[in-house]
Amino acid sequence: MPHPTSPPSPSTIPTAAYIHLPFCRKRCHYCDFPIVALGSSSGSTQTSHDDDPRISNYIRLLCREINATKLGWRSLAWNLDAEISMEMDPGTFDATKLKELMELGVNRVSLGVQAFQDGLLKSCGRAHGVKEVYEAIEIVKSCGVENWSMDLISSLPHQTPEMWEESLRLTIESQPDHVSVYDLQVEQGTKFGILYTPGEFPLPSETQSANFYRMASSMLSSVGYNHYEISSYCKDGFECKHNFTYWKNKPFYGFGLGSASYLGGLRFSRPRKMKEFVDYVQNLENGVVDCCGSNQIDAKDLAMDVVMLSLRTARGLDLKSFGELFGRPAVHSLCRAYKPYMESGHVVCLG
Repeated sequence: MPHPTSPPSPSTIPTAAYIHLPFCRKRCHYCDFPIVALGSSSGSTQTSHDDDPRISNYIRLLCREINATKLGWRSLAWNLDAEISMEMDPGTFDATKLKELMELGVNRVSLGVQAFQDGLLKSCGRAHGVKEVYEAIEIVKSCGVENWSMDLISSLPHQTPEMWEESLRLTIESQPDHVSVYDLQVEQGTKFGILYTPGEFPLPSETQSANFYRMASSMLSSVGYNHYEISSYCKDGFECKHNFTYWKNKPFYGFGLGSASYLGGLRFSRPRKMKEFVDYVQNLENGVVDCCGSNQIDAKDLAMDVVMLSLRTARGLDLKSFGELFGRPAVHSLCRAYKPYMESGHVVCLG
């Protein structure tokens, strides 16, 4: 990674940033993100954690990190028509809070619903129920958010096809502009990782998971959602701009506890523990860069990343652009590798 006092070339300047706000009421049973569990509030309002010093102290630390990065790279700027998306969970905000965020520039909301069955939400360790889901949807609509997304998770323990169909149907009835459908990944170190083995009851088999995927694609596509990426569906014009940064393998900033950046051909992550993250920010302000978990991407790995990420999308891989980046021999090698799959119909070449 270039030293932070050396500005990057225009072609490598990131046009996107991810900021990690790690605060949750509790940890979900499938989550392996670096988070701070605030616990259930004794207050009656959804915003009663706002005065928690853990949040205010972290925000100050986050601003220090961003400012130190800005001073080093001198390349952070605010695009007035930028997509500014906020991930929000039901039961954690009210209309007042959402309107305040919109006044600050938030113009897209990603609502973490996950399921429409109280039993499934409880078994996943979610802090909200279906009642809070409907309340959140009403708040988003009443506040006039013109671009909002809903997240769902398939292949949950004890999830039946009937439950999944119901969640998809109720999602469609809610009319979000975008829907993200994620297949459960059982990660080591999580509660689900301790309790369950992928493919074994009560988790669905691979065949059942594939059927969940087909059901989502069929139901959402039939009512006008474009299946533009493996896990993503949207109405016309509502593709997630930020995520396209990842799928196009473009550089991006990451800020906050455990977040990752891709800069100057190097992928690296911030510390996942708060004390170590505090030290990281202090070092950054002092001009010392500690690229923990850094990974320099060579040309071969970069080419494979471009192929893998491009094939996640409905647009697929542009062989002309790929050849300009990696040369004609790389294109020929790729075509040879995929020839059997083109013959079987699993890969389609669009002239």
